[in-house]
Amino acid sequence: KAAGVKPYTPLAWNQFAAFLLGTPSFYAKDVQTEPQTGREWQYGFYVRDRWRVSQNLTVNLGLRIEYYPLMSRADRGLERLDLATYTVLLGGLGDVPKDNGLKLQKLYAAPRVGVAYRLGEKSVIRAGYGQNVNPLPWSRPMRGSFPQDINFNATGETFFPVTSLATGIPTIVVPDISSGRVKLPVGVFMRTPNAGTEAFPGSGKGLDRATIKQYNVAFEHRFPFELITEVAYVGTRTDGGYADLNINYGEPGGGNAALKYFSLAGTTAINDWAARTKSRYNSLQVALNRPIKNGLLLKGAYTLSHSKDMADEDGWVGLTWNTPLKYADNFDTSGFDRTHIFQMGFLYELPFLKNNNRLAGNLLGNWQLSGIYSHYSGTPYSIGGSNSALNCRGCGSILLNFNGDPSPIGAVGSATETYYDPSMFSQPTGTSVAGFGNTGRSTFRRPRVWNTDLSLFKQFRIKERFKPEFRVEAANIFNHTNWGAPVTDITNVNQFMKFTPGSAENGTNSPGARRIQLGFRVSF
Repeated sequence: KAAGVKPYTPLAWNQFAAFLLGTPSFYAKDVQTEPQTGREWQYGFYVRDRWRVSQNLTVNLGLRIEYYPLMSRADRGLERLDLATYTVLLGGLGDVPKDNGLKLQKLYAAPRVGVAYRLGEKSVIRAGYGQNVNPLPWSRPMRGSFPQDINFNATGETFFPVTSLATGIPTIVVPDISSGRVKLPVGVFMRTPNAGTEAFPGSGKGLDRATIKQYNVAFEHRFPFELITEVAYVGTRTDGGYADLNINYGEPGGGNAALKYFSLAGTTAINDWAARTKSRYNSLQVALNRPIKNGLLLKGAYTLSHSKDMADEDGWVGLTWNTPLKYADNFDTSGFDRTHIFQMGFLYELPFLKNNNRLAGNLLGNWQLSGIYSHYSGTPYSIGGSNSALNCRGCGSILLNFNGDPSPIGAVGSATETYYDPSMFSQPTGTSVAGFGNTGRSTFRRPRVWNTDLSLFKQFRIKERFKPEFRVEAANIFNHTNWGAPVTDITNVNQFMKFTPGSAENGTNSPGARRIQLGFRVSF
């Protein structure tokens, strides 16, 4: 191979061969039959009272009342799939009631309470508890499915094609929905709101909105030199987040024929949409603040935290595993979790010639230096694997096996030294639950991230209402590279667990290369 050219992996060779032979293993065709016309209302009422119990004790009490009617379409109610008859029922059409038999709680009460107790002139204790209701609009997850959008798809058996280029993809038939009852064609995808049943024990049921419970307790103290420090415990508990569960899952080793609804649905997913996920967040938070005095302002915080969930999003999101064999493993460390987060910002008014109103003071004085330093842990990730023997359609992801301590041993950013020991990884085998791999959603972590931004400002004194200002702003002043995950393709034997230029973080995790900007601003 030519230098610098990534070699093909065995999977890539198989895919390229299938392309040359015209024998795809999967096809899909999509037709939008009508526009999405979601209609929904949300109502909220909030009342609060503040009670000064004594000179040192203050209590805040609040209550929020919220009302969430069932969503509808512009000309009918929602649709759902009756699994007993494999018929799509369209609310408000034919003899189908507009609510389509969907039962959910509509009225919610969310209390809040806060307490503050002053310990002398320099210390205060605060505590609070509050409940919120998930306000997610249903119009987003309920917009892209049958009959508004017909997604026709099929997957072949392992190592066998599903069709040929000569045969092509079968024609999609747009159904007549006027009767309110439509037999869902084989191979057509459906997202259906849950009717109050569980796909299997513990998988969640119903459509009631999630209750989000938040609680905290904090101690604040003012030290000499106007340093104000706060130490707090902050926690959040959510039950009933919205997510899909593909109920057309199979059994290990069973292939397509083992899918729960293969005879009716074929190999397409049937996504049961319900309030089924949970999340937990616990943290220790320390804050340091100094109001501007003698030209110096400080503002910093450190957080030690852990977040766990079943899915990192809410609403239009699927789970990593649909099968009951692995369902409990969906609850793991969140993909956005950062164990340690530290940030410190400052602003300093340079003292030289600060109060000099002469020409020298106007030209050389009134400079301000400010900056912010950030340092935090990398986010978790998983490493995908393959196991053709498992052949568990619709069950979920297959991840690599790892034998050892999942802590990195190599240098960050190295293109020659491996970040993890490759010999500790292996592909899963067999048709038992071990065939999914022994690692989880969040077994590995990206390298830590840090960055420093600095700014220099110069104000000119000309007139009281006319204030020119010169700025120099430097993002990533030290031109530091923040790295993401190394190469995770185990079949790429030359680069597996090494860093490549494409491994560098971008977007929210890094500002990119050092950037310096000069600016001039006039306020009047």
